[in-house]
Amino acid sequence: MKELTKIVDWVEETGRSVLPVFYDITPSEVRKQSGKFEKAFVEHEERLKDELEMVQRWRDALKAINYQSLWVG
Repeated sequence: MKELTKIVDWVEETGRSVLPVFYDITPSEVRKQSGKFEKAFVEHEERLKDELEMVQRWRDALKAINYQSLWVG
């Protein structure tokens, strides 16, 4: 997730594109952070209680990258 936030920052700074590929998950699960993503974020927030701002940045990065994604079923 840290790498993803760096990638999103790079895309915003340079105006370049990135084409992430998500496998075996629907676009709405990433965008809404439901299903597997919801469970993972609950665990991250419990484990990283002192770093909730970082977890929020991860959430924001996933939402941002979601709009540039190639979906493979």
